[in-house]
Amino acid sequence: MRTLGQFRYLLPAFGRIKGMLALAGLVTLSVSLIALLPPYLAKLVFDRGVATGDIGTIVLYGLLAIGAFLLSSVLDFAGDALSGVAGTRFTVNVKSQAIQRLLQMRLEFFDKHQSGYLAERLSEVQMLGQFVSPTIFQFLGSLIQFIGALVIMARISVEITIVPLLFVVPFYFITRKMSGSLKETSEELMETGAQMMGSLQEMIGGVAEVKQSTAEERKSHEAAAQFKAFGSQEIKQSIFMGLGMGSMEFLTNLVMVIVLILSGIFIVRGELSIGDYVALAGYVGRLFTPVQLAGMFILTIQPAMAALERLRPIFEEKTEREVGGKNRVKKLEGAISFNNVRFAYDSAKDPVLRGCSFSIAPAECVAILGKNGAGKSTVVKLTLGFYPEYDGEILIDGRNLRDYDVISLRRRVGIVSQNVVLFTGSLWDNVKMASPEASQEAVQRALAFSGCRDTFDGDLGKIDIAESGKTLSGGQRQAVAIARCLLKDPDVLIFDEATAHLDSSTRGVVVHALNHVFAHKTRVLITHDREIAGVADTVLFLEEGVVRRS
Repeated sequence: MRTLGQFRYLLPAFGRIKGMLALAGLVTLSVSLIALLPPYLAKLVFDRGVATGDIGTIVLYGLLAIGAFLLSSVLDFAGDALSGVAGTRFTVNVKSQAIQRLLQMRLEFFDKHQSGYLAERLSEVQMLGQFVSPTIFQFLGSLIQFIGALVIMARISVEITIVPLLFVVPFYFITRKMSGSLKETSEELMETGAQMMGSLQEMIGGVAEVKQSTAEERKSHEAAAQFKAFGSQEIKQSIFMGLGMGSMEFLTNLVMVIVLILSGIFIVRGELSIGDYVALAGYVGRLFTPVQLAGMFILTIQPAMAALERLRPIFEEKTEREVGGKNRVKKLEGAISFNNVRFAYDSAKDPVLRGCSFSIAPAECVAILGKNGAGKSTVVKLTLGFYPEYDGEILIDGRNLRDYDVISLRRRVGIVSQNVVLFTGSLWDNVKMASPEASQEAVQRALAFSGCRDTFDGDLGKIDIAESGKTLSGGQRQAVAIARCLLKDPDVLIFDEATAHLDSSTRGVVVHALNHVFAHKTRVLITHDREIAGVADTVLFLEEGVVRRS
């Protein structure tokens, strides 16, 4: 029941391809009925043509068989193409659904998982395409052929018809045993692969530190060990797959030989014609196909079932919008209050904030100073609703933060941080990230007032940014962050260590923005720099999780 319940996550994706699935089903039905003709036509070739020496009859039924094969092939191709397209669209829809939910998760979810690990989980969605693979339609079509073949074979010889039916039970137990083992190895393979990708991404992202520590050889050995473990899991999965497929092929061939022997005996006794044997031999395969395809489907579907199970946390974990408030924000006055707030991260034993209280008035500029690790950035994260599990009360414009729809709240808050996140693409695309609908004129104004024209050379519309902006200076990165805020036009601005590690000339970009560009906004300066704090109206000191005024 639990597995069936998980399929509800896939219903929206199934709904978008239901028309293609229905058409593929209709094609499958047609192919199945046509496929019943050739063995019976072969019987007529021998019984009405060869037995009587009538060449015309032989040619006639032969041509009809060719026509049936040709039509069946065309329809079979159409069915496979339809199911293939449907499978691709299905996985695209599930991926889109999964990434949308993933990006709406609370930060606690990301704190528990490596980014590479989560990326690998999303890549496993590709395996869910097995749920709408051609194998499924082939299996449904084989059931139709099974019924037709069973009726025709019983009319020719009930005794021989019973033979393949006797092998259904052992065939079922073999496939069930193999499918259980394959599912277990598939889950182990996916888990090993996800951990490997997480470690590799972490290693590549920190390559500068690896080089500085001269740890290249040690890290390469660690990666090689992970590759070896992943390869061992792949070999184990291949062995189980081979055993399962080999066992099914042996049973199928065994049945064919038994039918051949019995048919030969009955022909010698005069109880069957050669045409009857040709038809029986042709229909035996169709009688056994559903069991064989069922086994193949069970074996191939296990990776998809494992992937569905591994995606369950993404679909079952509550998103920010599902657990947050419902009050949407259109505009903020900018008043912020912390009342006796206590907070600790899941991984920390001691609370970061211990009864933190302060108030910020609309349009006020407040600096919060403190040592590294004092909890200054934690204040920012709580203000943005990233961590809803805290004690005490946080008010925005006099309303409890938990009452707000946090996504709409963040649209009214701009952040310029020490670690500006940039993406591969143009400078314009990076500036427009939070305001994709902004006009060209608005972007140009933001670039001018942010200092981008002073810190970048050349035509700003033609500047491309490399991965994570790794080729930009600190001043250029801060200028881009300020341009984003200008374009976003928020009601509250937070400068989180925005001047850390910047030289004096580059600091001027931030100071100018505070004193002139954003003078009418509520401004919160998170810093340990007293010089920068000097531009604030009020200075607060955060020490041991408690705030005091200067």
